[in-house]
Amino acid sequence: MGLTDNMVEGEAFPESKGKISRRNTTMIQGYCSLTIEASTEGVCELLADMVQHFIVWSRPHICSTFRFKEFGLPLQVSEAQMDTEDTEKFKIMISVPYQVEDSWKLDEDALKLHGFITRLAVDN
Repeated sequence: MGLTDNMVEGEAFPESKGKISRRNTTMIQGYCSLTIEASTEGVCELLADMVQHFIVWSRPHICSTFRFKEFGLPLQVSEAQMDTEDTEKFKIMISVPYQVEDSWKLDEDALKLHGFITRLAVDN
């Protein structure tokens, strides 16, 4: 969504003398797709229902453990569809959205070159 690494908030070079101190943040959004497959439609629907309940119930633990800002809401569940690729089986697709915020701080100290040559001349 956005990255706050532009220099709008930063100080000008003469004021900062090359020192950099800023905080960057990145928001990452996406979704995982789960496919439930079974040979009968009732079993496929039962497994999909169990997976939905597991995701919703374990959502707080998943968010705190893996530092998700948002996970699993709203779930998107498809209807059971017949798949006849190899053998007859039923499929249900579950889409699980997530959002993660990643931030880091950058602190760099530059060399102070102001008066560097004159100091070298005085020392020699």
